[in-house]
Amino acid sequence: MLWPLVLPFQISAACLASLVVVLTAAAPRWRWKRGSTFLIATMLALFALVPSCTVVQLGIDALRFGRFDYADVSQIDDFRARRYLPDAAVDIEMHKHAQGYRARYSISEADFQSYLDGLWETYGSRSAVERGGYAGEESAADATTMQLAFGDLGWPTLESAVEFHSPTEPDGGGAVYYFDRQTGIAYQRTGYW
Repeated sequence: MLWPLVLPFQISAACLASLVVVLTAAAPRWRWKRGSTFLIATMLALFALVPSCTVVQLGIDALRFGRFDYADVSQIDDFRARRYLPDAAVDIEMHKHAQGYRARYSISEADFQSYLDGLWETYGSRSAVERGGYAGEESAADATTMQLAFGDLGWPTLESAVEFHSPTEPDGGGAVYYFDRQTGIAYQRTGYW
């Protein structure tokens, strides 16, 4: 849940700790006492930690969240983004956010069904909900639900989509798939903690 904060914290803490060390080491050059310099620099670093984390996070988030396009799954280097994404998916448009992503991609029906069956075979015993336990699963997808989930991305509603679900992690993580057999297009909404 807090994974997006870890890297900004690490970068900020390392930079501020380095600044404390440099100021403490250079204190005699300015005729300051090292002990006093260390205490003052440490206090200032502690006060600067939250603002520093905020600025670093804004910069990092601009690089790791938002819209990304991939020719295939092998180009995705984030293990969280690869989670619940079929290996056979191509022409991927992914919109990442801190707690998951939404994706649109092309895939054959055979590859999609094979992936989903393998996912359930491997992780189904650990799923918080059994396969077929979701309302509307493996039936025609509701256009209103799809519009609410993907409408802000400008994606057209899939006319012949069927709704599928991945195994659900105990913390609620998992994926919902809307697959259109006629066009070979899938929309996916994935959440993780």
